[in-house]
Amino acid sequence: GAHGGDGGDGYDKGVYAGDGGTGYDDFTGPTDMGSGGGGFHANGPGGHGGGAVKITVTGGGTATVSGTITAQGSNGGNYSIARTGGGAGGSVWINFTANGTFAGSGTINVDGGDGGSNAGAYNHFGGGGGGGRIAITGHNSHTFSGTLSYDGGSETGSVSGVVAEDGGGGTYWLKQTGQTGDLYIGGNPKNQQIPARVADTKSVNDIWFESASGLAISSGVTITLASSTLSAGTVTSSIDIDGVLSLPTSFTIPNKISVTTTATGLDTVNTLTIASGGRLALEYIATSSPWTQLSTLTVNGDLTHLANTSTVHNSVNISATTITIGTTGRVIADRWGYPGGAPDSSGSGPGPGTFLDTHGGGGAYGGNGGNGASGQGLGGSLYGTTSTPEYDAGSGGGGAVSTVSGGGGGGIIKLV
Repeated sequence: GAHGGDGGDGYDKGVYAGDGGTGYDDFTGPTDMGSGGGGFHANGPGGHGGGAVKITVTGGGTATVSGTITAQGSNGGNYSIARTGGGAGGSVWINFTANGTFAGSGTINVDGGDGGSNAGAYNHFGGGGGGGRIAITGHNSHTFSGTLSYDGGSETGSVSGVVAEDGGGGTYWLKQTGQTGDLYIGGNPKNQQIPARVADTKSVNDIWFESASGLAISSGVTITLASSTLSAGTVTSSIDIDGVLSLPTSFTIPNKISVTTTATGLDTVNTLTIASGGRLALEYIATSSPWTQLSTLTVNGDLTHLANTSTVHNSVNISATTITIGTTGRVIADRWGYPGGAPDSSGSGPGPGTFLDTHGGGGAYGGNGGNGASGQGLGGSLYGTTSTPEYDAGSGGGGAVSTVSGGGGGGIIKLV
């Protein structure tokens, strides 16, 4: 189930099965409950979502939490051969109408529930529930020293290195009187970058990530970052922009932050630096239409594009006045061209390697692909032009018999 964070996908006998839900609710004033996890036919329900708590403090008063406030999702179940999904965390909103003090040393918990698991003969695993949402707003004194928990629930097993997904972390919004407000993003037990999701246009001062976590900005939503602070946890966190992340005109993607965006996703930045350990991945930037927004680009981390399918729609295609690739910088498009063939299948692209009997041939682009052993699997034929190599990608290699896929072709980089 989902709420502040997306729900984790389940896993069944070697494939992902049972999609996790998509996050919702206003992170600045949450009032919704968490959604339940997916069940299994009539044999067993998924975990229940957490409820909703709203406390309103009037007249400049004090809210003291010395005990516990919980709106957690419950765990998925283990029913015969069925393993069900965890419920999402709910919401806790403490709102001060006329200043006041938030105090105490207690606990507020809106964690998602864990997915059910069985590592026996059936290999079924339920996805974790997404974390819920906490908001503390409208006060002018903050002395609370307790614990706030808004993490996604865990998937609870793995088979041969394949795991179901944890739930995405939830959110915590802290906005005192006269401040823009800070957004905190929860994590999950296995440090998977399943995202918390924002679905409403808002302005925030800073965004802080706990451990490895993710943030998804939904299509049609603009998040305006008033400061220059994106603060990562101890391992890399991700930001996936389907809407807009409006940044200061000069901005640095810091260490341990990975940003995925279209050409319109960073609508105001003019001078962009990718710090060492940072990453920018571009999507839906065509080979015929460069990203022209930047005047200055400095790459000290990684610059790449997302993988293509049988149709090329992703590339690193940037036009800027000044482009600098530092000593720690990397512009990478390895294997992001046309995909390799699945087992027993030929590759993709204008010059794919083919599959025949047992082996796969090599994909082509500027040169012909090599044939497979004993003439099984022919290499592709070269294509394209030397004057405009940026208009296509490398073709994928042919797959081999039973279990081995072909290699993906190289992607597309154009910097002018």
